[in-house]
Amino acid sequence: MLAAIALKLITSLTGFLFEGYLDTFKYNKIDGAPSWYGNSSQSDQLAGYGYYKGDINTIILAQNNCRRDLENKISKGLEIVI
Repeated sequence: MLAAIALKLITSLTGFLFEGYLDTFKYNKIDGAPSWYGNSSQSDQLAGYGYYKGDINTIILAQNNCRRDLENKISKGLEIVI
């Protein structure tokens, strides 16, 4: 019993330290997404992201969210230029 408690404690501590180590890297942390998600690879391109929880029927809603995100980025870019 004592060995099981010690093993669980070591496992938890190792997981905590490893998670802290991963947090030192610079990447967007989005629930369940890979580290490359949300990073624009080329500066001359504009990327928008839209998300809507659901099944295949919510793709249109996610597309609308993406369109809104792009419109916001474009308007912010125009405000900066003006």
